[in-house]
Amino acid sequence: TNDNPDVVDYLKDKYYRLPALTPSSPLEKNAQNTTVSIEAGFQDNETVRLNLSGTEDLSYALHFKSGKKAKSEYPLKKLVQKIHLEHDNQTLVIPKRIILGRHFALTFLDKYAQESEPIVIHLKQIEEK
Repeated sequence: TNDNPDVVDYLKDKYYRLPALTPSSPLEKNAQNTTVSIEAGFQDNETVRLNLSGTEDLSYALHFKSGKKAKSEYPLKKLVQKIHLEHDNQTLVIPKRIILGRHFALTFLDKYAQESEPIVIHLKQIEEK
């Protein structure tokens, strides 16, 4: 018998759990820019939950370390977490232990890797449960 695990299954489980982004196309420069809005936010001792609208055509949410003012673009070194968005779930859950400081920024990627405008969120703006 073979005691070694199947390499394909191992790679699929470890590295390819989430779908990959579609490569961006030079023909897709005029992609519609979906406006994402935060309908409600709640926080407890461990998590921050944001109810979003307008995420139907989006693939990922990018969570960045931020200051009070929104920048037009955040450098990759400030990226804290990349979150895969499920199309049937409009709630984004962020663990509080990875939120650095009182402010954080969210941007969203569509299926063509086009990034939305950043949204800066202050923890005091989010209702406590």
